[in-house]
Amino acid sequence: MGGLPFYREMQQGIIDTACAFSEHRDVFMLRPIPELKLNVPRVMGRAALLGRETRVWISLEEYEQRHLVAWKAQDRAAEECGITMLDPRPYLCGDDRCWGDINGIPVYTDDDHLSERGGQLLTPLFRKMFE
Repeated sequence: MGGLPFYREMQQGIIDTACAFSEHRDVFMLRPIPELKLNVPRVMGRAALLGRETRVWISLEEYEQRHLVAWKAQDRAAEECGITMLDPRPYLCGDDRCWGDINGIPVYTDDDHLSERGGQLLTPLFRKMFE
């Protein structure tokens, strides 16, 4: 697991909390939402004012690497406590990139928070909790 004591403590806290909750109910954990590092609507809006099309994205590889510590904790919680993981990648990412827009319309309010439209993209993912 993570090398720094803080990361180990954080990971263990995630696992312990998930296991405690799972003793009395089904627990679902959402994988981290991709952080795009640039304010999506601002970048796209400024480009549009200049007559350009611009898309904001992060590579799938960088997204996965940036969240490795959290993913390892979530994986352990799934293994040890039966947590069900919800993965946003199929809804926000393509083959090699995670996008900040769908068909030219931003789905983030800034660099890492989904807008209402972006949240709606995940509706099918959350429906899995009720199946």
